[in-house]
Amino acid sequence: MDQVYTDEECMSVLSKTNPENAAEYIGKYASDIFSFDNPFAAYMYSMKDKKKFVWTDVFNKADISGSYGFKLIDGYKRTNKRDTILRLCLGLELDYQETCRVLSTVDMARLRPVHPRDAVIISAILKHIYDIDKINELLILNNQKPLG
Repeated sequence: MDQVYTDEECMSVLSKTNPENAAEYIGKYASDIFSFDNPFAAYMYSMKDKKKFVWTDVFNKADISGSYGFKLIDGYKRTNKRDTILRLCLGLELDYQETCRVLSTVDMARLRPVHPRDAVIISAILKHIYDIDKINELLILNNQKPLG
């Protein structure tokens, strides 16, 4: 997977694509992460490579042990804790769209600006604040539950 396209880029191309020629679009744009057995792993690895991070740094920033982090990334463990996935996204310094895409790969609710807690997290991400402690301070300051 060489290129990861944003939803906006895909929608722009798709809006100009004739449905009869959808195979061309699918081959270039839609065949990326969702065609893999583990789209979460595929996307996370592609983002790690794109940002030139190493997993130990990501897990440290996410405050997740390396062994647990690798088990999550590689699909040996699953979590139903959205905060754990958000921590990984913050550790990778993913932007809002990238974070929402990760959440969708694990069938979790995307960040929604109409939800107070999500709004604080989105605001931090938009300001390139990825430090978990700082985000937790902001959440508490705004009477929201910190990331667990």
